Amino acid sequence: MKALAVVSTLYLVIMLAWGHQAHWGLHAPERAAVLLAVVLSFLTPLVFPRCWRSHRVRSMLFTYVMLIVFSNFSAALGYFLVTTDAPLVDATLARWDLMLGFDWVAFCGWIQQHAWADLWLKYAYKSFIIQFPLMVVYLSLTRRFTQLSDFCGGMVVSMIITHVSSWFYPAAGAGKYNAAQLAVDMSALSDFEPLRSGALRHIDPTALQGLISIPSYHTVLAVLFTCAFRHTRIFWPILIANISMILATPKFGGHYVMDVLTGFLTVVVSIYLWQRITRPNPGSILPIAHELK
Repeated sequence: MKALAVVSTLYLVIMLAWGHQAHWGLHAPERAAVLLAVVLSFLTPLVFPRCWRSHRVRSMLFTYVMLIVFSNFSAALGYFLVTTDAPLVDATLARWDLMLGFDWVAFCGWIQQHAWADLWLKYAYKSFIIQFPLMVVYLSLTRRFTQLSDFCGGMVVSMIITHVSSWFYPAAGAGKYNAAQLAVDMSALSDFEPLRSGALRHIDPTALQGLISIPSYHTVLAVLFTCAFRHTRIFWPILIANISMILATPKFGGHYVMDVLTGFLTVVVSIYLWQRITRPNPGSILPIAHELK
């Protein structure tokens, strides 16, 4: 949790300095204040001595609040990174997808033609919304604090790698690049073009979008969630849910398959680095490997 707090603070400082220099604004500050109050309200149970004395409850509430703060700060920083003048790498990513034998238009077109697949993957893509609180509550109440800490650390390291790579190699995403061949709903990425053109220079904390295409952070989260639930009774349902979330990323996240592959690489490197930082003699790079034996 300390890593979440430290990097969140660093991100805030970067955004304040960058925003001041480039004349950014905060859209509807009153809504941002309400959002902050709602997030902090999750800590109110700690006013009761019994809750404060419980390490499990303290860990659960503080970790959940810090994950919300870190996630929002990370998404907001993504807005600043989109405004750089680095050339888009969509053509290269699309070419690599074809070299790997992946036809984005055919894959997403097949999903659209099968209502059951479209519905299944649509909700699978959004399952991280449920997995975040489920993971924090389950791991805290079952005293799996090491696994919870590993998730937070892996998320921090992978987010730093994601931000740095997207700064130098931005992409609009396969959904936008292939829009002339197949129309998919990319409204969740509607801020991308206004940010690139300079027309948008304010942030609405209540309506942040995930604008980074490569690497796919849904893929990163899918692996981190699965590793976090290792050695638990609900491991296999979580594994199935996260495999589904990865399968959903091309259509519902507008990702290239290269985004997914670099997402896997990012999370493996992140887990390894976190283990090297926190353990002198790390074991398996991917803890999930022990569960699948």
